[in-house]
Amino acid sequence: MRVTRRQLRKIITESVLDQTNLPVSVTSDSTFYWIARDAREVQPGFVVPVSGPIKHVLEIENIYEEVRLELNPTAPSRFNCVYICPSLNGFCRKPVGTRFGHLGGVYKVRVTGNVFFADAEMWTEGSFSYGRGDIEGARDYAVGYWEGLNPQEARYPDSEYSFHEALVDGTVTVIERVY
Repeated sequence: MRVTRRQLRKIITESVLDQTNLPVSVTSDSTFYWIARDAREVQPGFVVPVSGPIKHVLEIENIYEEVRLELNPTAPSRFNCVYICPSLNGFCRKPVGTRFGHLGGVYKVRVTGNVFFADAEMWTEGSFSYGRGDIEGARDYAVGYWEGLNPQEARYPDSEYSFHEALVDGTVTVIERVY
């Protein structure tokens, strides 16, 4: 019996669903961090706006959105979420010298809403694959991204260089500046 590509993708997707980490609902959880990309100081009580997709790589964002809808449709969309850090590692680790992304500092935030934990390296590698013209490779990384991480794994990574992120469909409010 011959299996079509579509049938194979359905078989893989169904087998992966057992391994998919779904978003979690949190209420007033203050164990997250946010990077302000603007050099202006942010005051406590500031409500972080939705980020949306990365405009200059919209094609890859569309691939990731298609995979999200197929694999983990209840996860917040990269098209309409707030990106935060589940720990002070990776993106939110203490900056050494001048680092892109830390112009405005790192803040402790309070989160209420649906939170999805992901390995941001799956986004980076998918972007590289897409840039080389490997669309199927990019889709494979998108699957890895939307399989997600369990909250414990995301909050306590193996290394300070683990780039875990959390996508929030809800409200993110600044508590205080960390650095």
